[in-house]
Amino acid sequence: MKRRRKAVPSAHIYAFPSARHRRIVAFIAAEMRKRPSADHAEKFLIEHLDIEWGRLAGLGITDAEIEQHCHAFAKAAWQIVFADRRTWRAA
Repeated sequence: MKRRRKAVPSAHIYAFPSARHRRIVAFIAAEMRKRPSADHAEKFLIEHLDIEWGRLAGLGITDAEIEQHCHAFAKAAWQIVFADRRTWRAA
Protein backbone atom coordinates (compact mmCIF):
# COMPACT_ATOMS: atom_id res chain seq x y z
CA MET A 1 0.00 0.00 0.00
CA LYS A 2 1.34 3.39 -1.02
CA ARG A 3 1.32 6.20 1.52
CA ARG A 4 -0.01 9.51 0.37
CA ARG A 5 2.43 12.33 0.69
CA LYS A 6 1.25 15.67 1.87
CA ALA A 7 1.76 18.42 -0.61
CA VAL A 8 4.62 20.62 0.50
CA PRO A 9 3.35 24.16 0.96
CA SER A 10 5.25 26.74 -1.01
CA ALA A 11 7.49 29.29 0.66
CA HIS A 12 5.06 31.93 -0.58
CA ILE A 13 2.58 30.98 2.14
CA TYR A 14 5.18 31.32 4.88
CA ALA A 15 6.87 34.38 3.41
CA PHE A 16 3.96 36.78 3.68
CA PRO A 17 1.03 35.66 5.79
CA SER A 18 -1.76 38.15 5.23
CA ALA A 19 -2.23 39.25 8.86
CA ARG A 20 1.44 40.01 9.32
CA HIS A 21 1.57 41.69 5.93
CA ARG A 22 -1.21 44.13 6.84
CA ARG A 23 0.52 45.14 10.07
CA ILE A 24 3.85 45.65 8.37
CA VAL A 25 2.29 47.69 5.56
CA ALA A 26 0.51 49.88 8.12
CA PHE A 27 3.74 50.35 10.08
CA ILE A 28 5.79 51.25 6.98
CA ALA A 29 3.07 53.65 5.80
CA ALA A 30 3.04 55.35 9.22
CA GLU A 31 6.83 55.72 9.05
CA MET A 32 6.54 57.11 5.52
CA ARG A 33 4.09 59.76 6.76
CA LYS A 34 6.68 60.93 9.28
CA ARG A 35 9.07 61.82 6.47
CA PRO A 36 9.26 65.49 5.41
CA SER A 37 8.50 64.87 1.74
CA ALA A 38 7.23 62.29 -0.71
CA ASP A 39 10.81 61.78 -1.95
CA HIS A 40 12.00 60.95 1.57
CA ALA A 41 9.01 58.66 2.07
CA GLU A 42 9.80 56.89 -1.19
CA LYS A 43 13.43 56.43 -0.14
CA PHE A 44 12.29 54.90 3.15
CA LEU A 45 9.95 52.52 1.31
CA ILE A 46 12.67 51.49 -1.16
CA GLU A 47 15.06 50.75 1.70
CA HIS A 48 12.44 48.53 3.33
CA LEU A 49 11.68 46.74 0.06
CA ASP A 50 15.40 46.13 -0.51
CA ILE A 51 15.62 44.41 2.88
CA GLU A 52 12.46 42.44 2.11
CA TRP A 53 13.82 41.41 -1.30
CA GLY A 54 16.95 39.97 0.32
CA ARG A 55 14.92 38.10 2.93
CA LEU A 56 12.59 36.56 0.37
CA ALA A 57 15.44 35.68 -1.99
CA GLY A 58 17.06 33.86 0.92
CA LEU A 59 13.91 31.76 1.22
CA GLY A 60 14.31 30.70 -2.40
CA ILE A 61 11.42 32.70 -3.83
CA THR A 62 11.78 33.62 -7.47
CA ASP A 63 12.59 37.16 -8.54
CA ALA A 64 9.28 37.43 -10.40
CA GLU A 65 7.30 36.53 -7.26
CA ILE A 66 9.35 38.91 -5.14
CA GLU A 67 8.84 41.73 -7.62
CA GLN A 68 5.10 41.07 -7.62
CA HIS A 69 5.04 41.12 -3.81
CA CYS A 70 7.09 44.32 -3.61
CA HIS A 71 4.82 46.05 -6.12
CA ALA A 72 1.71 45.06 -4.15
CA PHE A 73 3.39 46.12 -0.89
CA ALA A 74 4.37 49.53 -2.28
CA LYS A 75 0.91 50.13 -3.74
CA ALA A 76 -0.77 49.28 -0.43
CA ALA A 77 1.64 51.51 1.52
CA TRP A 78 1.13 54.51 -0.79
CA GLN A 79 -2.65 54.08 -0.61
CA ILE A 80 -2.46 54.35 3.17
CA VAL A 81 -0.09 57.32 3.03
CA PHE A 82 -2.31 59.24 0.63
CA ALA A 83 -5.65 58.16 2.15
CA ASP A 84 -5.72 61.31 4.25
CA ARG A 85 -3.11 63.74 3.01
CA ARG A 86 -3.96 66.23 5.77
CA THR A 87 -2.29 63.99 8.32
CA TRP A 88 0.93 63.72 6.34
CA ARG A 89 3.36 66.53 7.10
CA ALA A 90 4.52 66.76 3.50
CA ALA A 91 1.02 67.60 2.21
